[in-house]
Amino acid sequence: MKTTVIQVQEVENEIEISYFGIQLVNHLTYTVKDGNGKKYNLTIIHDSTYAIFENGTLRFSKPVKLGTYDR
Repeated sequence: MKTTVIQVQEVENEIEISYFGIQLVNHLTYTVKDGNGKKYNLTIIHDSTYAIFENGTLRFSKPVKLGTYDR
């Protein structure tokens, strides 16, 4: 029996990212940590909310709810 196999090579490249957007899941809670190591709960309250990394900063496309970490 013959079959076709696709061979994939791993190529390592280093790039500088200036923009990166990730769609967050509505009504999920994410754990975030500030620069001092304190944890917070970040809850997504609007559909189609994105976490956007742009030119070294992180922002959200819509308001999010920030609460105390309770675990």
